[in-house]
Formats: sequence, structure tokens, C-alpha cells
Amino acid sequence: MTRRPARAAFTLIELLVVISIITVISAVTVGVFGRVRANQMKSATDATLNKINSLIERRVKAINDQVADDVKTRHPGYAAVLVAVQNPDLAKTLWTYAKMRNELPMSFNEARTATVLFTPAQVPPSGVFILPKAVFAALPAGTAGGTPEESAVCLHLAVTGNAGGGTATDTDGLNQQTGPSGIGAFKAFKDAWGTPIAFVRTAYNSEVNSPPFIRTGAPFDPFDPRGKIAAWTGRDSFWQTLHPSATRPTWAGTFLIQNNYPGAVNHTWTAISAGPNKQWWGPQGTPGAATDIFGLPPLSDTDAAKDNQLSYRLRREGARGD
Repeated sequence: MTRRPARAAFTLIELLVVISIITVISAVTVGVFGRVRANQMKSATDATLNKINSLIERRVKAINDQVADDVKTRHPGYAAVLVAVQNPDLAKTLWTYAKMRNELPMSFNEARTATVLFTPAQVPPSGVFILPKAVFAALPAGTAGGTPEESAVCLHLAVTGNAGGGTATDTDGLNQQTGPSGIGAFKAFKDAWGTPIAFVRTAYNSEVNSPPFIRTGAPFDPFDPRGKIAAWTGRDSFWQTLHPSATRPTWAGTFLIQNNYPGAVNHTWTAISAGPNKQWWGPQGTPGAATDIFGLPPLSDTDAAKDNQLSYRLRREGARGD
């Protein structure tokens, strides 16, 4: 009778090879899944930014329509501005800027305080101002200079609370949450990573002053199509009054709000996602530094702001569709 030899077991080397192969396959699979998931979250955030931008555009259109009506009916506020500057085009532009600040604030302090066009010293006896909107009345005192989270709360209230009247806002499909991250019990739109989506009312830099964001001629102020502010001697005083240092949002850098009137430059409203790293600017970023949220000058691979997602980059055009 012939005895079969016993079946040899796997050697240690064979086991290690098999384990190594399984490890490599698992790593590749996890890496592919991670990239797919990251791309899905980025695409979802882009879709959110696009929809939010459409909501902002509706608010801006409503404000512009209201300004046109104020001009036609000689609203007392507009009429006072007209008396002060003695130029209908300039008065309309100044009134438009004031209404935009009043109804699309970027910080709690902006939302809670009157929008001042002229101080009492400039236009006796009481100056020219617009009272805060009731929709922002529940906001607490804000951080000096504002924060991205404050701008996110103000944006949500502005486009869902009918700050300037109008029809109800369609927010289906948008992630609206309360919770930590600086917004407390207030709601904000959030991106795919759960970070509040910030808002800038007049974003501008060399990028939005170049094609494809503008298509004709030199950059221009979209709220001053006739260039009246640039030629007005009181422009800087007006700009500083409208954006006082105590309430000027500084978190986003001087590309957004400058001390003096920035001149005839194209600017546009912008919703901002901090991206997967949940940071609005680079680790060394300070207002006006190279690592501000817009990435100008060009960022290096180590800058945290490089993954920010900006709604104006999805539109590829200026604030008025120039």
C-alpha cells in the first residue's frame, strides 16, 4: 500500500506575499473610493454655490428694482442724497450702494446698525441714513470686523427672510443647518463638508477684472455704470462712512473692502466654501496678505486656501453679466 505524502503548508514567505498583495489591492481601492468621494463632495458644493448665487442675484435684482422705484417716486432718502450731491446719476449710485449694504450685510454689526450715507456734519441736521432691516433684529452684537460665520448667517437671513420684500425663496435641496461653527442657533447654508458658506458683497481683484469675467472694455464699477463716483471728490469719505472701521469685515482681506473707494473696478457678490480643509485662507493669511481667500498672488501647494470654492468662478462673468 502506497502512502500519500502529507500536503505541505504555506510557507511564511508565501503568506507574507499574499498579505502584501491584499494590502496593496485594499490601498488602491480605498484611494480610488476616496478620490471619487472627494470629487462628489466638490461637485455637490459647486451645485450649492450655484443655487445660492441665483438666490443672491434675485435679491440684487429686487434691490435694483426698488432703487429704480425710489428714484421714480422721489423717496425721501434718495431725495436727500440728490440734494446733497446735485447729480441724479451719482445720487442713484450712492443710494444703490446704501441699499445693498442695508439688505446684504456681511457681519452682525453691519446688519444691526443703520446704513449711513452722510453724517450729520456732512448733511445737517441729521445726515442721511437707512435704518436696519427687521429681519436682522434677532442677531446679537458681532465680532469687530466680522467673521465668515457671521456673513453666512446674514446671507441666509437676507435671501430667505425677504429682507426687502418679494416672493418666497426656493431653497429646496440646500443644506440649511444650525449648530456650532460660530453660528449658534441661527441657520446658514453649508457645504458638503458641513462648513457654513460665507458671503462677500463686493468681491474684487485682478481675476474678476480680466476675461472671462468681463468681456468688453476696461473694468468698471457695476453699480456706477456712468463713472460718477470715480469723478466725485467725496468718494472716499462716502466709502469710509458706508464701511466704518468698527464694522468693516476684515476677515476676507482688503481685496474685498478697502479703506477708500477702489475705483472703477468690476466687482461681484460671491458665496464662498472653505473647501475640504474647512479654512477660508492660508495658515499665514492676514487681511490683504498673499494667502487671502481669492488666491492672489498665486498660491503654492502648501497654502490652505487653495481649495476654496467661489461662486463667481462658476458664473464666469461680471456682476452685471458684462
